[in-house]
Amino acid sequence: MLIGLISGIIAGSTSLGGVPVILFFINQDSDKLTFRANLTLYYTVIGAVSFLGYFQGNLVSEEVVKYSLILLLPLALGITAGMKLVNRVNEKLFKQIALGIITASGIAAVITGLRGAL
Repeated sequence: MLIGLISGIIAGSTSLGGVPVILFFINQDSDKLTFRANLTLYYTVIGAVSFLGYFQGNLVSEEVVKYSLILLLPLALGITAGMKLVNRVNEKLFKQIALGIITASGIAAVITGLRGAL
């Protein structure tokens, strides 16, 4: 429950709510396929709920739809590549990659935040 609350607060304020959930699942020491399945479900639910909230708040503009459609092809290619690569990476390296991505995302968020504040 606490992870969900923390994730919700971070998601609402920075859109980075997945970070505590990812760290939680890494800490559960589950295998990479279970880890991926849990994150897929989490992001699907969060995405659907967020979209409904944005839609209800009239935040889904024509520009947002246009860019979303443009990004669908690269997204599909990335998902396909990830699905093919996941079976070639051992469990330990998989978790290291996940932590590396979280670290890079955090650094990018801090830099973006500092730029906005200056």
